[in-house]
Amino acid sequence: MTDVSRPLRFDLIAFDWDGTLYDSTRLIVRCIQAAVIDVGGAKPSENDAAWVIGLGLAEALARAAPDVPKEKYPELARATATTTCSTRTTSCCSTARCR
Repeated sequence: MTDVSRPLRFDLIAFDWDGTLYDSTRLIVRCIQAAVIDVGGAKPSENDAAWVIGLGLAEALARAAPDVPKEKYPELARATATTTCSTRTTSCCSTARCR
């Protein structure tokens, strides 16, 4: 039996989800690849897709989708937002091929 009269030692416990509780890199890579394909680009290698995780959008697109014209970046950004995992939430990939 626990002593319920003892005060709590912590008000909040926070975890850095990526890499701490779950390694989401493979899932994010597959989703980046799917988003690039969705806008007509060549599928980036796993290495290139993984390399861009954490970069700003323009820099990431230039590396992961070099064959996609910059004019298509807004479309690719929309595709990425709807098919990739968000590192700020626990919701991932809206398309079955990313899972």
